[in-house]
Amino acid sequence: MGIPSPKKPDGPAETRAGTSRSRDTRCGNRVNVAASFTMRKVPIALISLFTCCALGIDIDVAIKLISEFITENKLKTAIAMTCWKKPDQLKLAKRLSEKNVPLNTLEHCEDSTNCSVLEAEYRHLAVIADLRCAGSFEILTQASNRSFFKGLHFWLLLSMSGETLVSVDDPVMIAMETLKLRLDSQVTLARPGPDFNQVLLQNIYRLADQPLTVTSPRGWSPGRLLPHAPRRDDFKEIVLKAGVAVIDDPWEHFLDLNYRHLNTMSKLSYVLTCYLAEMLNFSTTISEYTEWISMLSCTSDRRLPRRMELVLTDAWGFPINGTKWYAGVAGLLQRGLVDIGATTLLIKSARLDVVDYAAEAFPFVGNFMFLKPSLSEMSIIYTLPFSRTVWITYALIVATLTVALVFSMRTEQSLKPSEHDHPVRWSDAVLNSIGIVCQQG
Repeated sequence: MGIPSPKKPDGPAETRAGTSRSRDTRCGNRVNVAASFTMRKVPIALISLFTCCALGIDIDVAIKLISEFITENKLKTAIAMTCWKKPDQLKLAKRLSEKNVPLNTLEHCEDSTNCSVLEAEYRHLAVIADLRCAGSFEILTQASNRSFFKGLHFWLLLSMSGETLVSVDDPVMIAMETLKLRLDSQVTLARPGPDFNQVLLQNIYRLADQPLTVTSPRGWSPGRLLPHAPRRDDFKEIVLKAGVAVIDDPWEHFLDLNYRHLNTMSKLSYVLTCYLAEMLNFSTTISEYTEWISMLSCTSDRRLPRRMELVLTDAWGFPINGTKWYAGVAGLLQRGLVDIGATTLLIKSARLDVVDYAAEAFPFVGNFMFLKPSLSEMSIIYTLPFSRTVWITYALIVATLTVALVFSMRTEQSLKPSEHDHPVRWSDAVLNSIGIVCQQG
């Protein structure tokens, strides 16, 4: 390639500078800096700059980012939706195979056969999508219609844009605004950063029907650990519907501590959910039960905010015969009538298809209970009225009376013998002594 002379600014160099200005929307300020240099000094650097801006994130950097993304989130399976060249795809597959992570490729998601690889019921799945590829947003739309943006799918979107910050007019954000991104969706957008080989990461999710929430950019470069995503602990007072199981007890008693022995598990779970609502800042429209909730606060002058819209049901959740639906709280979650369950549910295999369990509220284990044996089986009931000391004293008295009775009767027979006298026996003396003691009351 020839190097134009600096004495002829209106030649090829001027044309190349004009090309760089036409790409200013993707390269940002870096193009202005590059255009200020002469082609004589930095021809190779200028070509590399145009290549970076045209492709977005470098392929090698993208492969390292994908590998670190999968490692950080402890994912075991990956799906790539890219339009890379075969050598680059093989390089990615080789990099993931070293981590024992199988890689599947997906070019379109127009029917259930192709989209079946995105199904993840009981496992986490990494999904890498290159937004530079034609039809990438159509694939995202199809995945959104099939509810593949749930918590089990970890999406890594490689952006085509060179802008480092997301704006309202960003074409990527405009296209993603129509996607069904839930609060628990794991979507990470990767963009090229201002520095060499730097990537900016931002998480995208939606709070209820509000516009998309985009986190602050986090910088990453090869050789560094992937930065952690910020916590989602501010729900901006959105209204969440909570299902509560109230069984054989009116709601008025549910909030009365005098009836705490009824629906104990539901009441405990409800109070814990109230504190959770305060921590995560989601709101409600119910106000008449604030007084009872305030009694459960840590201090007397502090009230728990009203942060839930309650939907009551009379069952925890069991399958309805002949249908795919569930009753109770599990059924409310399955139909989408509530957002969360404010009642503790046992983890059962039959409910795993319709309910996502969170942390346990309290341990629930099985135990054996033994009834206390009756009093007649434990001891002789006739000996229970007196203590052991009383019975020992009673025995000593009977023994003393027996000896005294035998001694007195034999002495009398020896002093006044008679032909009608009977020999004195110890057994007769014992019975007489017991009779004497019992006759005393």
